This record gives sequence, structure tokens and C-alpha cells, in this order.
Amino acid sequence: MFKKLSIMACSLLVACQPIESKPEQNKLALEYVCLKSQSQCEFKTEMGHVAITFAQALPASLQGNAKQGIYGELPFSVQLNVKQVDELIQVEQISAYMEGVDMFMGKVPLFFSESSARQYSADGLLANCSEETMVWRLWLTLKVKKAGEADLSEQTLFVDFTGQRS
Repeated sequence: MFKKLSIMACSLLVACQPIESKPEQNKLALEYVCLKSQSQCEFKTEMGHVAITFAQALPASLQGNAKQGIYGELPFSVQLNVKQVDELIQVEQISAYMEGVDMFMGKVPLFFSESSARQYSADGLLANCSEETMVWRLWLTLKVKKAGEADLSEQTLFVDFTGQRS
């Protein structure tokens, strides 16, 4: 009897082992693009050039419209590429949020982190709207510091883009 219970317990424990997945299966390679609906893709500022691009992994049913806009209720990424005019200028902080232009949908915060040298990315999610298409505004505030100076200077930018109901 004890032997049968031990065998059953062991088989249950073996059955409960987590399935090992390969990292490359979970990691999608996203293509960052300037959306067709985007009001501006690149900004020329006092600190340099800032390029804003978007990426979204879409289900097969939506693949043909990938560069039109961002689909609601599906995760997406925003990428900033900052090319400083002066190598002594460093980005210290990026604050960002999105809000609806057509209708108030609240403020959706985005949290940027440095993904590589002078390249920053954040993940976001848009709510579906009652309308098929809605205009969203992404507000960015970059705080930069020049080497040897204590004060931070601030640059605020915005870009409009469309969100599609998924």
C-alpha cells in the first residue's frame, strides 16, 4: 500500500514540473516604425534629434494593417532614439504619458528605460474606444544635463497617433 502511494505521489510531482520554454520562443523581434498616422517622427531640438517609433506584435488577423496605428488592448512598445548635438549632454530622466485627443480617456503613464546607448523604450497599452479610430497624444519630457553643470534643462515634445479598436 505504501509503495503504491509513493509511486502515485512521485508521478504527481513529476507531472507538476514546469514546462521548460526556450527564451527565443518567448522573445518576439519587434520592428519599430514611424506610423503612417504619426504626426511627427523626428524632432530637432536644442539638445539634438529625437526619433520616436512604435512597434506592436499583432495577431495574424491584423497583420496587414501593422503600420496604420496602434491597436487597443494589445501591448505595444515605444522607442526613443536620441542623437545629441554635444557628447557632453546626457539624458537624466524621461517622463511620459498618453492621453486621448478625441475624448478624455485618462492619462496613461509610460515608463522609459535605457535599452542601449541613447536608445530608450517603454511598453504601453491603449484602451479600446467606442469609435473605430481615435487620436492619442504621447507627451514626452526629457530632462538633460550637460557635463560639469548642476542644472537640468527640460525639453517637452508631443506626437499624435491613431489607435484602432481591436
